[in-house]
Amino acid sequence: MMRFEEKVGGRRAIFAFAGLVALLVGLVPPASAQEVSAGITGVVSDPSGASIIGATVTAKEASRGFEYTTQTNAGGVFVFPRIPGGVYELTVEAEGFRKYVQTGLILEVNQRARIDINMQLGAVTETIEVTGELPLLNTDTTIVGQTVDAINLTETPLASRNYIELTLLTPGTTTTSLAGMRDSQRSGYGQSRPYVNGNRAQANNFLLDGIDNNQVSDNYTAYQPNVDAIQEVKMITNNASAEFGNFQGGIMNIIMKGGTNQFHGTVFEFFQNDKLNANNWARNWQGLDRTPVRLNTFGGTFGGPIVRDKLFFFANYQAIRRSNPPANANFDVFPSAFRQGDFSQLLSDRNLQLYDYLTTAPDGTRQPFVNNQIPLSRIDPVAANLFSRTDLYPQPLNGGLEFNQLNRLGNTLKTDQGDLRADYKPGVMDDIMFRYSQGRQDVPTVTSQPLLFGSLNQAPFKAAVINWTKTIGPTFVNEARFGVNRIILDNGGADFNDVGNVAEELGIAGANDRGPGLPAIQFPNGRADTIGSQNVGTQALFANTTFHLADNMTHIRGRHTVKFGGQWLQQRMNTLYTGNTGRTGFIAFDGRFTGATQTTIG
Repeated sequence: MMRFEEKVGGRRAIFAFAGLVALLVGLVPPASAQEVSAGITGVVSDPSGASIIGATVTAKEASRGFEYTTQTNAGGVFVFPRIPGGVYELTVEAEGFRKYVQTGLILEVNQRARIDINMQLGAVTETIEVTGELPLLNTDTTIVGQTVDAINLTETPLASRNYIELTLLTPGTTTTSLAGMRDSQRSGYGQSRPYVNGNRAQANNFLLDGIDNNQVSDNYTAYQPNVDAIQEVKMITNNASAEFGNFQGGIMNIIMKGGTNQFHGTVFEFFQNDKLNANNWARNWQGLDRTPVRLNTFGGTFGGPIVRDKLFFFANYQAIRRSNPPANANFDVFPSAFRQGDFSQLLSDRNLQLYDYLTTAPDGTRQPFVNNQIPLSRIDPVAANLFSRTDLYPQPLNGGLEFNQLNRLGNTLKTDQGDLRADYKPGVMDDIMFRYSQGRQDVPTVTSQPLLFGSLNQAPFKAAVINWTKTIGPTFVNEARFGVNRIILDNGGADFNDVGNVAEELGIAGANDRGPGLPAIQFPNGRADTIGSQNVGTQALFANTTFHLADNMTHIRGRHTVKFGGQWLQQRMNTLYTGNTGRTGFIAFDGRFTGATQTTIG
């Protein structure tokens, strides 16, 4: 849908046009195009309050020297509708009046600041300079929200380096899982997002430099930039203007930093270690040591000029290494006597009698195995092969029926990500920005017991965006933007111990048709003695690619600002899910073969 907005005397009239739909047949429905710029407007008047026509107004961005110039129209109105956010110096010059200079104007993204200027009579060589940071009125938009700037992002202690946690500072936001925000994992299950004004987390919209930043198939955030590389986060919670659509929750518009006329950079490292932590009261009470923690987050940023006042670069890198050292976990293996057909311990410890299914009578009853002794000839060859492989299926560590073996379980989070941005101003009429981002996330879980298998969890990401703002004469400004992001979520079981086609090696014909590993072999009574895995290899793969094209046109006509534009989104979702039974499958034994009848579970 294309939306048209006209502002008159502080009021808005919004009209929806369906004509754009005909241009985009076969594609996803379009919506209004998001803004990544700011703006300044105001009226220049003389001491009597009359409008000054033809005054020259210049806005100069302090860090990069970008200059934007316009003139007041017949109503004395000047408008800079689309300029980058930043710190500005505003200069007004008119014949017969003193030169007006105001410094330290801070513009936030999506802000439309109003500055009405009353000029004083005098020579042009005389200057009135305003140096205080006056509050900028934002009477030209209805947006309600909050801005998190670069200082708040870098000075607030964020162990997870996740900017989303700071959105909770905005009124009307909450979360059901603060732990999910504090997890250093960037994308995947358990990731937490804010609930805004009672809406679900899936109702939010995440934007990065104006480009869609959502993992659409599972409603995650696709990419969480290094907070040292973020210029600001605009959190819109209510009354979003016509540039935003399709979402009822919060809109998180993240703007990345760019280079300036001065070389600047940062180097950082944050770490956590259980040697420096206090134990929690519950573990103290149980006499347990501190939970092992190893977390290192490190990286840096660097930016500066390539050509002063024209071409700039900014690059950053961040890595996270979080290790959860292997910890012992109990599991069950068959006692040595069981492997020889001697199940008498079941009688003595649990009063559990086993029955011979080959003796099933017409009434369904069976004869018991005497003293639970099963002849070796009745042991399945697959089981016999498994019992002979103590490298795969170890002997018990004690004489118990449960918790008689140990498995060491651990995982490591590895992320690497970076961004490269270039800003170019070839002339007074053009502003061009390009950014490329790439990241990877790997969260493998490893086990010491080969037949318990590990797991894989990977999330690579790539994105690029180009933005071109063009001033077309004194009354038209156009902003065109195209971007693409691709994120893959790949998870399942992993054969880190390289057991290969062990199922067929043990004698289960065709069990490795879907890949290496051993199907999950489950035993009765809810015991933890399952071996193998239902998923060795990819169980779920979500490959999402989003193409985003947007264009905004602004026309100034007297005291009126007319904005119109549109956007096109194409979301490609390639999904693989092996199902609830898994990729490898499972074999379940519920005890009916050794029950007293065909329906009795032994």
